[in-house]
Amino acid sequence: ATVSVLNWHASNRRRGRGEMLAARAALRGQQRAAVGVLPPEPNMRVHYTHHRTQKRHEQNARVKRIILCRHGESLGNVDETAYVTTADWRIPLTEKGRQQSREAGRTLEGCMEPGERVMVYSSPYLRAVQTKNEILAQLAPGRVIGEREEPRIAEQQFGNFQNYNQVIAAKKDRVRFGRFFYRFPNGESGLDVFNRVTSFIATLKRDTQQLRDAAVDVSETNMLVITHGLALRLFLMRWFQITVEEFEEMHNPNNCDIAVMERKLSAGGRQYFELTEDTATKLRIRTKYLEEELSWRIPDQSERISPPSSPSIATPPPSFTSNLRPDDPL
Repeated sequence: ATVSVLNWHASNRRRGRGEMLAARAALRGQQRAAVGVLPPEPNMRVHYTHHRTQKRHEQNARVKRIILCRHGESLGNVDETAYVTTADWRIPLTEKGRQQSREAGRTLEGCMEPGERVMVYSSPYLRAVQTKNEILAQLAPGRVIGEREEPRIAEQQFGNFQNYNQVIAAKKDRVRFGRFFYRFPNGESGLDVFNRVTSFIATLKRDTQQLRDAAVDVSETNMLVITHGLALRLFLMRWFQITVEEFEEMHNPNNCDIAVMERKLSAGGRQYFELTEDTATKLRIRTKYLEEELSWRIPDQSERISPPSSPSIATPPPSFTSNLRPDDPL
């Protein structure tokens, strides 16, 4: 059977939904067979064109960095009784927290080259918004492409006005039960936060495409996400496919700590994100797990599709690498 990649969608407009899905599954199998992931069917050929390959390359530029930042020190960090009379989302920064935020802004400005831009996302919690404002005040004029308040990266919900003694007791229970699955009474579990962070990642991908459509140079653009300690760790857990067991061993970042994911290019031409070693060390993420196990747990996500005349598989990614497909736009 001969399949034309360019004509596939047009031909399937005339098919029923079930037939179209079956044809799509068959095409995936043919593409994998072309690079040796699956044994090829007899007489099967997959046609690729230079136009298709070139267009994919042009459309797949990814952002230069994804930078995650925990908010600065808040009133709740120094006095947990503040949650009794003040709604969690209205807890402000302390003066020390403002100073930490300004220092984080200067650090970010120092790591960017002239011409780099920033797209900013922040939790709607007051302490995160204040952190964002202090950071942006330290960046060079023209750095910021846009800002967005994003509820899905808000703090884990512990309940409404909190009973101090009940929350302290619940946090002790969480340590014994496990942070990921423990659900606070009238609040969220870590799994709940994981699910909303997962949907936020999909928004980052869509926004990246919108920036391309607006003729923004995505390859010189950074995404800055200002959030909370648990949400930051769960973002990395989702992105790098970290297990629940390893998540339980991770350390919470300090106030205004920055986690940096840098875009890399493998020898086989695959783009991926690599967590800096400094970040992995601070958060206590095991290098061995991400380097040696990640590539074989989901093998089809490390493949690079090539013409049949020169099939190739991309070199396995180095430490702290993500599980994105070669054609994933972020």
